[in-house]
Formats: sequence, structure tokens, C-alpha cells
Amino acid sequence: MVKSTEDKRKLSNWKENDVFALKIESTEYPKYNRKYLILIHCIIEKEDWKLSRTTNTFRVKITKDKKIPQTKEEIDKLEYIKTSYNGFFKEKMLFPNDTIDLKPDEYLMIYKYVFEVKSLKYKTPKELIYIGNFEIDLPQNEFIPYSQHYGILFCLWKSKYSTIINDLLKHYEELNLKKSEIYDKEFQERYYEKQIKEGKFWLNDREETKKLIELAEKGFLPDYLYKGNKKGSITYVGREEKDPSKSKK
Repeated sequence: MVKSTEDKRKLSNWKENDVFALKIESTEYPKYNRKYLILIHCIIEKEDWKLSRTTNTFRVKITKDKKIPQTKEEIDKLEYIKTSYNGFFKEKMLFPNDTIDLKPDEYLMIYKYVFEVKSLKYKTPKELIYIGNFEIDLPQNEFIPYSQHYGILFCLWKSKYSTIINDLLKHYEELNLKKSEIYDKEFQERYYEKQIKEGKFWLNDREETKKLIELAEKGFLPDYLYKGNKKGSITYVGREEKDPSKSKK
């Protein structure tokens, strides 16, 4: 029997750009009820992004009314939900390649739009409505870090999607509607100073780590790192050289 690859209830049949609708039913955010979250399945092509077979990455939009969009054009008009934020200066110092084309907003923030969902089963709940496969326009100025473990929103599919819906609506309220404290002047001043301090610390730590790696590659390491000896001495820990005079004839 040939298995159908069009059954979108199965995770194994999901493809990049598959688009799903999820009806909002929330007691925490009732004003959004009966609108829809539009989940856009995406694959992040970065070396350190490694997902399990039951974990998927999405971007998400929210509808303005209670209708499910049916075309690319209708979906493109909808607003993306920001799923997390980062201070621009720190990320620029630590990850210049990942931020090379990004520009901060007026609050000196950059935003992520992807999030992960893990399924405890290989089949998705019936409430997820498959719309179609569309190449939806990407969000502008999107920050995609080197790894999915770097501050990416993580959710689980649960009964009636209560957790994932509330998580996404919380971020929509805080970041899209700017209700979070990060937009307060006092917070921004403290956060800017924190970014600079953390950035300088990690840059310095990176240089020290680089020096240790170079020593290790040459066969030298500070012996206090592995023997507990007095700090400052250097010991050769490479391959032992044989004494030619002791070799068997």
C-alpha cells in the first residue's frame, strides 16, 4: 500500500512553506477569540540548527478578522508576530555575520520571528487546518541566530493548543503592541549598559578561549587546567617523543 504524502496530519508529510491556520480560543486573551494564527512552516539552513523528527520551526501571522486567508496575497498582508527580542549592540559585537544586514528599531532592538513546536506524537491535532503551500514574503529585518537554542521561543502541541496560543499572543501584546517594559526609557538605559558589559566580557572570553585552543593544537596547555598545579606554568601534553637510544635494534 502506497502511503499518501498529502496527509498533512502527519509530520513526515510537512514541507517547507506549508501554511496552517489555528483558531484562537483563549481565556487569557479573549479579545482575539475566533481570529486565526497562520503558521508558516520553515526550514532554517544553518549548520547549528539541528531539530528532532518531531520538532518543527514556524513563523506566525495573525488575522485581522475571523476569516482564514486562502491565497498568498491575503497571507502576505497579515502582520507577523515577533517571538522574541535582542539588543542590537550586543548581538552586533558577538555575531557580526548574523547581524550584518540588520538595522535596529528606534528602541535599538532587533527581533526574531521564528519559533519551535515539539509534538509528543507524529500526528498533529485535528484543530490545525492546512491551507496550502505558499512562498510567503519573509519579515523584514529578521534576526536568525546561529542556533535554535539561542533564545528561540519553544512550545509544545497540547490539548486545544492552549499553551502555544497564549504564548504567541503574549509576545504579540508585548512586542508588536509594545506593552513590554523593554520600551520604557529607564529599561532601555539599563539594558544598553548591560549589553555593552556583556558584549565586552564575551569578546574577551572568546579571545582567551582562542589562545587556549591554539596552545592545545600545538600540544601545550597550562597544567593547572587539568592537574590542579600552581597557576602560570606551562606543560607539554602532546605526543610523547621516543628516545632513539632506547629503541630496539
